[in-house]
Amino acid sequence: MARKPPIEERRIILANDQRRRYGARLVFRVLHALHIGALANVTFFLPDGTYGRIRPRNSRSSEFGVAYELDVEAFPSAAEAEQAGMRAAQALLLTAINLDFGIRLDYTGHEPPTVFDRTVSTGMVMSGEGIGSWPRPCKNGRGCARNRSFRRPAAEANEFEGGKSAQLSFKKAFS
Repeated sequence: MARKPPIEERRIILANDQRRRYGARLVFRVLHALHIGALANVTFFLPDGTYGRIRPRNSRSSEFGVAYELDVEAFPSAAEAEQAGMRAAQALLLTAINLDFGIRLDYTGHEPPTVFDRTVSTGMVMSGEGIGSWPRPCKNGRGCARNRSFRRPAAEANEFEGGKSAQLSFKKAFS
């Protein structure tokens, strides 16, 4: 089926017609937001009548850089959406090479784009983050360094050759 002119395509897309229901999503990271101009919620039109969106994505504090989602939407078939997603991934990589900044694509499968049905709701989304920690065990196994009742004196902890004589001379020096 031949594609309609871009103006007609956009009219179909904005009418929320079921004929243009597929899209592709890419998740990528850059070290600093200024590498790509600090984009936030940008929509742009593509020459074939479809459109794309770039928006920031929430990320955990342990992950480096700034995460973004690039959605290329409004394709009649999932195969066309996947092809457009691959072209978008190539365009991102070439842009990173030309402008000399690092970029990382986050894959959820074997290829960078994830095809989705844009007419289906994602439902409720919830996220959270927690950090757990525990005390480090002591190296000597006789209690923690914080608990002074289990700690040996520094002179007794010297376990090197001639340790007994070193301990005695240490005690004599401080008595």
